[in-house]
Amino acid sequence: MRNQKLQQMDRIKEPKFGPATKRLLSSPKKVSPNLPGTGKAVYNPRPWAMTKAASVGDIGSSQESQSSRGASSSAAFTPDFDEDLKPPPKLHRTTSLPKKLSEPQAVTSLKVQREYKQLFTVVRNVKEAHECQEHGETQEFFDDIEYLLDGLRDVQSPSTRCLSCMGLATKSAMAAFRMHLRAHGVVTRIFTALHDACSHPSLALATATVMHMLSRDRLNMDLDKESLELMVKLLSVDAQYTSENVSTDREYQKTREKVTELLTQIKKEGGAKHLDLTDISTGKLAMESMLSLTSRKAGEWFKEELRALGGLDYFVQSVADCVDYFIMEDEELSESHVDKLRTIDRCLRVLENVTFMNTENQTYLIGCKNSTLITALCRGLKVCEGAMSQYTLSDTDSKTVDKNSTGYIIFHTLLSILRVLLNITHDNEFGSTKVGSQHGLLSTVLLCILQIPKYAPSDQKFDLLVLGLGLLINLVEHCDINRRLLMSTETVSSYDSTSQAGSLEAPEALVQLFLQRDEAARNAEAQDEEEADTSAAEGTSQETVDKSGEWRESESGIEWVVLNEDDPAALSDSDDEMEELPSSQDENDPLTKALHKAGKHMEDSIVASYVSLLIGCIIQNNKSYVERIQSSLPENGFDSMVKLLYKFLGFMNLTEAVGNSGGTSIKK
Repeated sequence: MRNQKLQQMDRIKEPKFGPATKRLLSSPKKVSPNLPGTGKAVYNPRPWAMTKAASVGDIGSSQESQSSRGASSSAAFTPDFDEDLKPPPKLHRTTSLPKKLSEPQAVTSLKVQREYKQLFTVVRNVKEAHECQEHGETQEFFDDIEYLLDGLRDVQSPSTRCLSCMGLATKSAMAAFRMHLRAHGVVTRIFTALHDACSHPSLALATATVMHMLSRDRLNMDLDKESLELMVKLLSVDAQYTSENVSTDREYQKTREKVTELLTQIKKEGGAKHLDLTDISTGKLAMESMLSLTSRKAGEWFKEELRALGGLDYFVQSVADCVDYFIMEDEELSESHVDKLRTIDRCLRVLENVTFMNTENQTYLIGCKNSTLITALCRGLKVCEGAMSQYTLSDTDSKTVDKNSTGYIIFHTLLSILRVLLNITHDNEFGSTKVGSQHGLLSTVLLCILQIPKYAPSDQKFDLLVLGLGLLINLVEHCDINRRLLMSTETVSSYDSTSQAGSLEAPEALVQLFLQRDEAARNAEAQDEEEADTSAAEGTSQETVDKSGEWRESESGIEWVVLNEDDPAALSDSDDEMEELPSSQDENDPLTKALHKAGKHMEDSIVASYVSLLIGCIIQNNKSYVERIQSSLPENGFDSMVKLLYKFLGFMNLTEAVGNSGGTSIKK
């Protein structure tokens, strides 16, 4: 039984081969491609170009029938080409001229035969590559800003708003993004959405960061009243949260780390020069943003709102804190002292702008916090005056001097103090009395006029003299107490005076300054007239000797070139000779010399006029003062001063200086 089963199993496994057996894995039978009906399926990349064999023979296989159906469908929308495969049709450029004058200009177009029109697609109004790029950048900006603005809405959670705010600050690091924000008026929308930023410490810090990033541009006066109010509120937001609450707030610490990282990157690129990255807070960032405001370009509403919102108080307190850092006026300045002077200078720049031609702000700053600003400015002026003697900038021009040097910072701060004091005391008896009553102020201002120009840059000595004399004029014009104080104040002679006198009273020092400047102005004027006469005489004699010549233009200007007819080479080479003139000849040109001397002459005349105006304000309604000063003048008279003031008044009327009330004082 077992052997029979094994034999049956062997018969089952043994394959059966026969003519009727079908091979499942066998390849198709090879046939000749030349025989119709037996050809192998071949891919034809051009179905409309059929071979003769395929067009004549029968299509027997299923693959060839599908190929023929594809060929017939392709032939339904393509033209019939011959078997030589002609190239596709060419396009022809045609120009249609306008038939009427009212029609547009000639139009150039591409055309093709009608039967081939289905092979082409016309794309109209194709943009250039730069247009596509610009459109893409604009669209990307709109998408980003709409996404960020949606995250700033007050319906979002504080964390979401803080995250969107930091994203906005990061993008605002790019100048192109800030330009887009201002061009499309998005800045006000941002601060409107963040109107309640002070209610959360992390969001307040992020908002102050956005303000600081936007304040990096010069033209940043695009704030409205709501935005300015938010900026002022951010100045005092640090006082609302104790250090313990902030230190335990993890979200605030994360935001502070992001802000520090962003500002570190900005500092590497040359920005955030005045920020201390180890001490970042909301109030300091908001203060930096406000210090960068170009308030001179703002309207009167900005000056009024800044006072009404309490913004001026923060500037006053900042100046007072920085001045209190100086223990003694004559102490040696360190790097930290120089940083305080920079802060004072930046604060006074804003105060100078908001007090210019604004009586309300002037009066407010005079009495703000019991005249804290006036006391701080007078003490700061003493500090700068005492420190200037250690730094000499007179041998250099202000354009070439290092603006980060200690001497330049001290001198620039001194000028800023004088400008603010000048604005506060302008036509203001209350301000003049307050400022003049400060101990030692008059003697300090006199030293700024008589001695400090020795250390000042060469092109800013005149500015220092005018500011100092203008301040003294404001102090004594409406205040009799200041006149008595000035008449009894002792000082020294001018640094460039020929007199070797040591200590002398202020009236005598001022008379010496007037005589010195008036003489210098008259000498310069006489020398100019003499050189003008000499130039005219030389021109006349030259014309007498040889009148043959012509006016020619060269690098040095229009010149009269004398042509000698006996020397043909001079006629042909005259242009070459003018080109070979040394550059130093421009400096020796009489016209150039006259311009330089005229500028020096005008400076001396204006300084002498200011001294005359100051003396006139001192002696008004007081005969004893008149006799005392008159005795110091030559010929015991004021004729030279009166004559100079007439010229100065004519000059002021000619220039029509806006907001200058000096003409009224001169007439009086």
